Amino acid sequence: MKFLGGYDAAAFLALNFDFVVDNKFFINLGLDGWHKDFKERSKDIAWGSLYGEFMPEIEKLLTTDFFVESDRLKAMIILSCLSNRVPRLLRPKAKEIYTIKNSERGNLWEDLGLVGSLVEIHAKLARLKLNPTDEDSFVDLYNYCVIGIMCLVSDLFKVKAVIPKKVLVTGCGTGGLADELANTMEMNGMKVFRIKNKDDGVDKLQEKAVAAFFKELSRGIKFDYVVNVYGRNHLNWIGDLEQEDYNLMGCNVNVPLAVIDELVKRNNPCKILNIASQTYRVAQRCTAAYCASKAAVVQMTKVAARELAGKGYVINALAPGKIEGTQMSEKTDAQVNHLRGWSKESADKYSASNIPAQRNTTKEEVTLAVLKILALPDYINGSVIDMTGGQ
Repeated sequence: MKFLGGYDAAAFLALNFDFVVDNKFFINLGLDGWHKDFKERSKDIAWGSLYGEFMPEIEKLLTTDFFVESDRLKAMIILSCLSNRVPRLLRPKAKEIYTIKNSERGNLWEDLGLVGSLVEIHAKLARLKLNPTDEDSFVDLYNYCVIGIMCLVSDLFKVKAVIPKKVLVTGCGTGGLADELANTMEMNGMKVFRIKNKDDGVDKLQEKAVAAFFKELSRGIKFDYVVNVYGRNHLNWIGDLEQEDYNLMGCNVNVPLAVIDELVKRNNPCKILNIASQTYRVAQRCTAAYCASKAAVVQMTKVAARELAGKGYVINALAPGKIEGTQMSEKTDAQVNHLRGWSKESADKYSASNIPAQRNTTKEEVTLAVLKILALPDYINGSVIDMTGGQ
């Protein structure tokens, strides 16, 4: 990263709103929409009202257990709005102070992380509420906003632990749940290893990918958490089944089982979460092989927990309903509509009618569920957690 007078270049430019609106840096981060909210939320806002508007949002961020992608957007809006309300005549003084402190300590922002900067911003806002003309508080507020933005663009949400948790996630590379989960774990300071999805199901490519991964992995690496996300689906009426349907049982069960087997061979006790599906107990037409494979994943989870709990392994399963925005959901939707002769609208209506919550879940929701399940006490072992919106 390049620096401008002590500030990170990208962060410094972020505080000059008119310049950065079309900056490709933020578009590449997926934050190209934040400036629209910024314009609306900062329009004609008096300084005094900023306290009441943003303090509750800051407090929510400070009390969250895990940060997800939507939190990045929320924090960016807050920091940008606040920094742009600091009088411009005070900003040179703020930059001068930051430069001096950063030269004394080096990489000042890395010592704080986003959480640390938000704690300081919270304190400065409280002081400004009591004394709205306190120039020193304005200066400090501006600098901590800069630090917060620097942390956001660097994925430093929390100060990283001296020894970060090591995590293995399978099924990555499709932009689906596995990638959302892996990215969020990295965002929260974990070191993530990924086994990419080999969407084949015929030539056992995924099982071979698992074997190759562990063969190349150093014996000194021990995982704290393992999340088996990999899974495939293919729909057909019974009577029209193809080889791809029959192969679902093998790949959906054998891949997570192979991962667990490798962990045991390496003597790597850890917490393991297998992603199953509500179809382990909910019968759905055209999915006989898939439903059977997910029921097998659940039973395999229970057997593995019973065998391995005494050796320090904690093995559970999460059974979500349909997850929006994944490659599997899109492929399944297309097949359902084709096999049943439905339009997308009628299919969505039928699906929602079966869910008390009247909607599907999201990658972000399932990611948060995974993180919180991994944080549960070890005695919760061999369990299946349903995540079905009331079904």
